[in-house]
Amino acid sequence: MPRALALDAAFVYVATRGAVLRVATTGSPPALIARVDGTPSAIAVDDRVVWYAVDDRLWTAPKAGGPAVVRAQVPSAIRAIALADGAVYLATEAAALAIPIVGGSPRVVAAGHDVADLAVADAMLYWLDRDHGDVLRAPVGGGRPQRIATGSRRPRRLVIEGADVLWTTDDGDVLSAPRTGGATRTLATGLQKPWALAADPRFVYWAETNRFRISCLPRRGGAAIVVAAHENWPLALAADGDALYWLDQHLLRDGADQPDEHSGRLRTVPRRCVSRQAQRSAFQPTQRFSVLDRRARTATHAGK
Repeated sequence: MPRALALDAAFVYVATRGAVLRVATTGSPPALIARVDGTPSAIAVDDRVVWYAVDDRLWTAPKAGGPAVVRAQVPSAIRAIALADGAVYLATEAAALAIPIVGGSPRVVAAGHDVADLAVADAMLYWLDRDHGDVLRAPVGGGRPQRIATGSRRPRRLVIEGADVLWTTDDGDVLSAPRTGGATRTLATGLQKPWALAADPRFVYWAETNRFRISCLPRRGGAAIVVAAHENWPLALAADGDALYWLDQHLLRDGADQPDEHSGRLRTVPRRCVSRQAQRSAFQPTQRFSVLDRRARTATHAGK
């Protein structure tokens, strides 16, 4: 089951059940980065390695393939990873943590928070407190948290874009607020499990897991536009300068309205906030790969 993805200039990195894979953004067969015992919950990349989390352990593996190494074990399950300024930041059920990329012990940046997601920008760490419904920030070196927004019910995903922080909630909202604090704006509401989020300077994009679709909206406001429909439980979403990428799951063969945990797809469209009807001829979603667990286990090593 694909669960998370990350991008660099040339590749999409996919965390799926039993493996971490990479696929060229222009399309290629999946290459194996590392075999995994379980399903990674989060993934990130730097210039040299892929960082991924399985339960309470943080791993790295060379981007070209090679031995995976446990970099840290923390007290609770890791939900998200962010890389910035020589450190890796972890969202866990009990705290936001920081670990030097060169190695060292985890350091608590924000304690006593059920951290759903996090991001780093301009030496500030931003995170979602899932229990209290808050959006907060604090200096990456530690310090008193500043509450940016409050009152969100079960916030789920967070991104930083420009001067704003944007996030989704399990109540079905897409919200934004200035990074320094200020009025919260509701960009979209009434969604069903918006469990993946991306943004660029003009638009915000989300995946609705229970409506099987990818949508977008101008950040200044307006009507939501469906970019892709019938996408089979999309769970992760990312954008680069040219395209949107997302992961979904095949449905069970008997036709039941449930995902098959043993299969999934990487899909992409050009990064344009236009309706699927308008883009039908030129911009139909492209399938970058379809992978079963057994294929992940036998994929070619990235460096070979």
